[in-house]
Amino acid sequence: MNSATGTSLRRHQYNWIERGRVVEGLAEYPFADNDLPFRGFGLVCMRPFVTAAGMHATEIRWDTGHATPDSLQFAAANLAAMPAPYFLKFYNRGWFAERFDTAREAADRIAFLQHLDVSLLRSAFQAPRDPDAIPERVRQAIRSPHLIASRLVLSRDNPDAGFPIREVGTQTPLGKIMGVDWCLGRQFQLDERFTQTEACVHDRYLEVSERRQVLFDECMALIPAQGQAEAYWLRYHRVLFPVRDGNRITIGSLLLQGETRPDRLEPFGRPGYEVPIDA
Repeated sequence: MNSATGTSLRRHQYNWIERGRVVEGLAEYPFADNDLPFRGFGLVCMRPFVTAAGMHATEIRWDTGHATPDSLQFAAANLAAMPAPYFLKFYNRGWFAERFDTAREAADRIAFLQHLDVSLLRSAFQAPRDPDAIPERVRQAIRSPHLIASRLVLSRDNPDAGFPIREVGTQTPLGKIMGVDWCLGRQFQLDERFTQTEACVHDRYLEVSERRQVLFDECMALIPAQGQAEAYWLRYHRVLFPVRDGNRITIGSLLLQGETRPDRLEPFGRPGYEVPIDA
């Protein structure tokens, strides 16, 4: 990549930032591979766009492991020259998408992400919420075991066996990834990308199993790459509850799509909310 020589932002075109300066003569998206400019060249892309609702906005896109600090500092310092709101789209083992309404909030978030040690990131995060906040429709689903389409059920045959899957609803995130036939076939074999249950996840299952309590969590999990699709981070709410099966207690899991609070999920610790990746 040739060194950048431009310094001013364009309010109506792509702005490719390299080593703290705008690249002159590169005002479009000429890359066939969407990862190449961010992971191959370490560029930061800062562009105005119009949302589906007809609102003017700005997107800032980069890879946290490859963009240089001076490029991110340049982008943060020049946010006010671009139309609000600001959609930050950054890659860290998967793409994140967040929206901020002011340049100051977006600049603070960019600065925070510059100092986030990517080696600390795990593949799953969770933070407890108040069980009293569980929606009534979810309480009804807990009391109606036949509503399997929206829930995942795990069993615990013995303490050394972990929590193997017993049932997968077709409308759960895992069901949508693996497909209806896989769910109905009940041969719940997963490759190692899906089966690396971390201690934090395992402990919450154990708590339900031993205390017979209903738990409500904020969650974020890395969904592995499938075929041509990239890995991505899924944010959701999760309700874990005990299900009696004879003398055995299994664990039900209902996953709820919707806005989450990433500031609850360490090590992120900053507010901001998720928006569709193709906004």
